[in-house]
Amino acid sequence: MAKNLSPRTPITQISTSRRSRIASPIRAALWKWKWVGIIIVLATMTQSIIDIARTQHPNQTKIVVATQALNIGDTIKQEDLKLRAFPQQIVPNDSYTQKETVVGKTLSASLPAGLPITSKQIMSKKFTKNIPAGMSVTTIILEKQTAKILQIGNKINLYTKGPMQNDNTTEAYLLAENAIVINKDKPTKDTLFAGNTDTINVLIAIPHTQIPALLNASNKPLQAVLAP
Repeated sequence: MAKNLSPRTPITQISTSRRSRIASPIRAALWKWKWVGIIIVLATMTQSIIDIARTQHPNQTKIVVATQALNIGDTIKQEDLKLRAFPQQIVPNDSYTQKETVVGKTLSASLPAGLPITSKQIMSKKFTKNIPAGMSVTTIILEKQTAKILQIGNKINLYTKGPMQNDNTTEAYLLAENAIVINKDKPTKDTLFAGNTDTINVLIAIPHTQIPALLNASNKPLQAVLAP
């Protein structure tokens, strides 16, 4: 037999009351998961921002670079150097982090402005000890075709158009004998950094007594011939 309903309680009110009791836990659960979802989205966005920042600003290390183009044989001065930040993953292993470490050193290779100085580009003490007594190290500029055939250790004679007081003659004037090739720049096709790609800087050891003649001809093209 069905229960008698109170005349004061409508059927619709009882039905609504039951639905409310059922729906209330569901709404609570949905509300809870709503905030979980928001937190997940915010965490994902934050991580994305961090990843982008790391990509745009990776860990950087300040290393010594040249402030201007330096030539093979140059003695490095304080004003030739500055510190520049590079991404850590591209920093050469043999680069320098202190300018004082390389001041006063001699370059064994030319260096374009803005590029790092590495230990391979510094003339070592062992390197300088091999220079014969009575000789000085200097840099000359030779045409690429001539410089390419020279090997380190070759003895060469240096000539220029002369005699020195007459530029109209085609005769060759001997400037230096038995100069020794110490090192030379490698030819490069990169015209942005190489400057004049038709010539190459060559580091030589030359007798002290022949330095003045070479300096007097510094504005003249030089020719090198293998010494007999």
